[in-house]
Amino acid sequence: MCTTERQAADLLREARVLCADLPATMTALASGEISYKHATALVEDAEMFTPLHRAAFEDAVLAGRLDVTAGRFAHRCRRIREHLDPDTIQDAPTARCSRGT
Repeated sequence: MCTTERQAADLLREARVLCADLPATMTALASGEISYKHATALVEDAEMFTPLHRAAFEDAVLAGRLDVTAGRFAHRCRRIREHLDPDTIQDAPTARCSRGT
């Protein structure tokens, strides 16, 4: 497996957020309730909150159905993020561009 330095850094960042701030997501991923793509979608939007507010976001997202496609799950994450913090509606495209995605 060839992994660029950037990809490795992204994987480490995602792992840190999952382990430190999103324990329920980590549990759902480990048990197979959600896929890696689901988890990364949640992490991406959770990073727009402070660590203290990530738990509320995680709870809201995981309260819904988990047996949806990763695309639908990502859409739910975005809707909930925008509902909880309307300021992120404008910040999201900028944040994603600054991370190189």
